[in-house]
Amino acid sequence: MVFFVKHGTGIVCVSMKVEDLERLQLPLMVTHNEKKLCTTFTVSVDAKHGISTGVSGSDRATTIKAIASKDSNPDYFNRPVLGEVVDDDGSMARLPKLKEFFKTEY
Repeated sequence: MVFFVKHGTGIVCVSMKVEDLERLQLPLMVTHNEKKLCTTFTVSVDAKHGISTGVSGSDRATTIKAIASKDSNPDYFNRPVLGEVVDDDGSMARLPKLKEFFKTEY
């Protein structure tokens, strides 16, 4: 998962069956999809327990395991709205690294 967080772009997506979307009460992100391939997305989720910021590879793996579990229910998830700068290991960059990043990029 760290590989995808570090080298990928956008969000980590998980394919799901309609019945699981309904069970977890995950609504579509938009009602009118204008994407070229009409790929549908739901609102984003993070596991409520067992993660820190939700952006590291291990946090995302924990969320994916919770999504895949037939025992999960809507209360197992938060619906975050955020973006983060991450370190090489996929964890959230803290202030010293952010200052270094800013000097390098700007």
